[in-house]
Amino acid sequence: LNKDQPNEKSSLFILKELKYDFNEKSELRHTETQRPFVFNYYENVLEKNSKRYQALGHLLEQYVYELLEKVCKLQKVYIPPEADKEARSFFFMSERALTNHHSALLVLLQDHGVFRAGQWSQQAIIHHGLQHGSQIPCIQMWGFCTRGEILGSAPNTARTSDRR
Repeated sequence: LNKDQPNEKSSLFILKELKYDFNEKSELRHTETQRPFVFNYYENVLEKNSKRYQALGHLLEQYVYELLEKVCKLQKVYIPPEADKEARSFFFMSERALTNHHSALLVLLQDHGVFRAGQWSQQAIIHHGLQHGSQIPCIQMWGFCTRGEILGSAPNTARTSDRR
């Protein structure tokens, strides 16, 4: 995946401050040790490790959103547009998703867990990289330049599904 130089507000910049970055294989690695993410960073302090994991997950979510816009050239669309920020959700779609009538339309949704547009699984991103945990390779393989895509998110992106 191609990534631009991060600015101070980008999720990638903050990830680098946490000493994590994606290597050439799009795997998340510690910048000093090149080792994968370790949950038990603070030895046997569950609450502190959980907060660290949640913060990393939020940064990865924002980073995937940035990649969807910059690399995949998808637009973030808020629904309903007139609602307050807290009451609305969003999805990503290609510019021609609803206007290119002679082409197929790809709609990607995950089936359980916390719904995050562009991700199959945050845990898979952390442990196996962007190629396995994000929907970006699928979008690129689909050929986003000539076809339309819509990436969904749950009505409230913080909600989880109890369906298993």
